[in-house]
Amino acid sequence: MSVKAGRRSIELVGEVRGMTLNDDGIGGAFQLRLDDGATVAVDFGAEHEPGIVMALLQRTYQRLKITGLGDFGADGKLRRVCRLDTKTPARIPAPAGAKPATPGSAREFIEEWIAFGKTIPEEELAKFPTDFAENMDHYMYGLPKRGEE
Repeated sequence: MSVKAGRRSIELVGEVRGMTLNDDGIGGAFQLRLDDGATVAVDFGAEHEPGIVMALLQRTYQRLKITGLGDFGADGKLRRVCRLDTKTPARIPAPAGAKPATPGSAREFIEEWIAFGKTIPEEELAKFPTDFAENMDHYMYGLPKRGEE
C-alpha cells in the first residue's frame, strides 16, 4: 500500500451539485464539484444541512469552502470527505466568467414533477392540506396561517 493512501485533513472549495439524506433523516452526503471538474462526496451531519441546502440553491453564483477529513486512495486521489469539520461552510463568490450548468427547459422540469406526482398513492395525497399553496409558510416553517397573524 502506498504512503499516499489513508485519511488526512483537507480544505476544498467547490460548487454543491446535489445531496442525499440518510434514511433516518439525520445528515447525509452532498456532491462537491471542484475547480478541476472532479466531484467528491462529502458526508455531513444534521447541523450542516441548512447551509448545504442554501449552497445547493445558490450554486450558480456561490461556492463553499470546507475543511474536514478526507479518505485518499492508493493513487493519492481524494475518494470521499468522511468528516466535515467546518461548522458553517464559508460561501464564496463563483469565479468571474464561471458558467453554471445549463438546466433543461421549464417544460421538461414541469413534466418531471407531473410524472413524479402521479407516483404518489391516492391515500397519501388525501393527507395533503388543501390550503398548502396559500399557507405554505405555516406548513413548512410553523408561521401563522394567513389571516391568523
